[in-house]
Amino acid sequence: MSYAHRARILALIVILALSAAPLPAARSDDTAVAFLSVSPNADSVGLYHKFEVSFAIDRTYPNPYAPYSAAFAPDGVSVDGLFSPDGWTTTIVQPGFYFEGYDRVGDGDFIESLYPNGEAVWKVRFAPTQVGEWQYRLRVTDASGVSLYPADGALRFQATPSDNPGFIHVSARDNRFFAFSNGETFFPFGFGVGYATFADLERELAAIGNHGANFFRWWLSGLNIAGSSWSPWKIEDLPYNGYIPPTGLSVEDAWNASLFSVRLDTTTLHCLYQTVPVKPDTDYVLSARVKLVAVGSPIDASQPYGFMFREAGWAEPHACRNPGSGRPLSETPVAVAGTHDWTVVSERFNSGDREHIAIKLNLQNVQEGVVYIDSVSFRENLGDGALGPEVLSRPDFDYQDYFSQRPSWFLDYALDRAEALGLYYKFVILEKNDWLYQHIDPTGRPQQEPDGSYLHGAAVQRLHENYLRYLTARWGYSTSVHSWEAVNEGVPGSAVHFGFVNDMARLLDAIDPNRHMITTSTWCCGIGDGFDLWRDARFPDIGYGDFHAYSSPTRDHNTDWLRFAPETYFDLANWLKVHADAVRAQGYRFPIVAGEIGLHGAQGVEETGLARDVEGVWLHNLLWAWLYDGRVSALYFYTDNIRQHGLYDVFRPIRAFLDGVPLVSGGYRAAEAQVDNANLRAWGQKDTANGGLLLWVQNRAHTWKNVVDGASISPESGVVRVGGFAPGVTLNVETWDTVTGAVVAETSVVTSPTGELVLPVEGLQTDLAFRVVPP
Repeated sequence: MSYAHRARILALIVILALSAAPLPAARSDDTAVAFLSVSPNADSVGLYHKFEVSFAIDRTYPNPYAPYSAAFAPDGVSVDGLFSPDGWTTTIVQPGFYFEGYDRVGDGDFIESLYPNGEAVWKVRFAPTQVGEWQYRLRVTDASGVSLYPADGALRFQATPSDNPGFIHVSARDNRFFAFSNGETFFPFGFGVGYATFADLERELAAIGNHGANFFRWWLSGLNIAGSSWSPWKIEDLPYNGYIPPTGLSVEDAWNASLFSVRLDTTTLHCLYQTVPVKPDTDYVLSARVKLVAVGSPIDASQPYGFMFREAGWAEPHACRNPGSGRPLSETPVAVAGTHDWTVVSERFNSGDREHIAIKLNLQNVQEGVVYIDSVSFRENLGDGALGPEVLSRPDFDYQDYFSQRPSWFLDYALDRAEALGLYYKFVILEKNDWLYQHIDPTGRPQQEPDGSYLHGAAVQRLHENYLRYLTARWGYSTSVHSWEAVNEGVPGSAVHFGFVNDMARLLDAIDPNRHMITTSTWCCGIGDGFDLWRDARFPDIGYGDFHAYSSPTRDHNTDWLRFAPETYFDLANWLKVHADAVRAQGYRFPIVAGEIGLHGAQGVEETGLARDVEGVWLHNLLWAWLYDGRVSALYFYTDNIRQHGLYDVFRPIRAFLDGVPLVSGGYRAAEAQVDNANLRAWGQKDTANGGLLLWVQNRAHTWKNVVDGASISPESGVVRVGGFAPGVTLNVETWDTVTGAVVAETSVVTSPTGELVLPVEGLQTDLAFRVVPP
């Protein structure tokens, strides 16, 4: 199948592949880039850990975020690290990236507490994948050619053994499971997360601790590193676009070659603001490039009127048009009215005793007029015309031209913490309804009416490609990146959607030495219902599957069974079984992550009964049901009950139960256990060749619904039989308490003459587990 952008992507992949060919000779002419202050983070790093080189170069570029391309970005620049473990018989290319440094100031809890420290450098981050000596060089490619450092020879560092298991991929031996580089099984148990502050991040990391949860879905789009969704500019006067905050962006007018501006007027949007950190008693300059059209006729002639800067007050978000709204920043506030072509408006002031200021751009005290804002700047006034580094996030409203550095620094911090704790993230990188991508036409110009697509045209495609390169350059070294989710809830039956994701996967394979997986998600119908593109031969490079499923007790199971089924709503163990059966029937070549699941009550919000399940029976059963097949993992979306009831410890027992079990050995299959009591269920995995067994036995009546309703749950007894073992073999059977995660009994059981392992169960009111670990 062909797509409009397929040939160009393949051409790019060919170019990238050629970059790994034998090293060219270093240039000696005067146009060569000079490398300055080259500084590695260490001479020796552990296997799969971060090796980082920081450096400067002797030239600047209009857009350091645009990879050089003679056709698409002739004024861009590509920075790479070249690495070899074998004297350049093999060359591994790792993209580099532009980096701006920050320090945490004030209370340090908010991302807005990150203050620029003036460190603007280039970095290359790389994770060695084998022990021993590595050689490396740096490469810059721009319109003048290719420059290398060092000009001759190479730099070196050592990779030493570590306990890091490596990167996560689909197991080559059993494609139901994920596996680490070292061959160990990755057990994916967790939930959806999202952090806007250091305090939130640290609080939850402390709660997660070593309790067993290890896999989390994080909307990276919520940090607004790329695109326009969740911009740091707060807007109170416009409605949300579904679940996405308004942007205030406009295509009506823009400065010079810009595409977008923010439009203020007297009827729809009057102001926007952003909270920034400041140093106490420090002089600052706030400026904005604006265009005014017939701004005049004050509401109150005794008050200043027009476009002005203000400090936003907490109680007046919807009143910023009113005369006197907000606090003046200086004793001589600036107010501009009338009609002016693009011009820069500036105001100087002192921060006083403040550590944060909410900078507000305001159309105030006027009855008519429009203001277009192209960009804003807020910097320290160093005197003699010198200014400090930019303090604002997103100072230019052409968001597509750069990647926001403050949230990128925050993610650096979060991933460092995650790696230390052994946590892994599935990052959502694009929102399907992002305003910006829907307002750029195929030629790269703004379009007034959105066409509802974030995929159309070569220009938008290049933006996504540039972002994927940035993600790979900055965080592709990290083993804590489980995968990238290309689109949050794209169209489920769209070949264009899946073709886009497959193309991104092919590009990622070409530029990411560690070949992180990439997937997508759909807003419904991820499996079956005629929307099954996950196993379509046209899209072989998508890393694994994902679907979202919110259950309700009020819809017909037979007509919409993947989303609404009472028998799975009240019994989440059965929910996982039903979906695992559906996935198995489809014959997928990879695991499925249900990236969002949740129970919707009658009002379309989370089921209120779960708040009364203070022990987390709902979560407990959902986790242990994973043993039924292993090919479906569920990340619960609503986390209030996990946090409020402290249910983090519910993850610990199953992680302990699975610890060290070689599920990806290729020998494990469904246990197919037989139970002589219909009120018991027994699900699990067995390796009959080596004598391995993982089995969860549950009283079917022990559901969250019965627990919160106070229903009487009768103890059940029975005999569980698991066949397929060699006859007359003695197996050491551990009995586990699934709540404490402790072994409560160990017995030696001899298999029957027909090869059955027979396990009696007595008076079971909740559940238990049996484990046999192969010798």
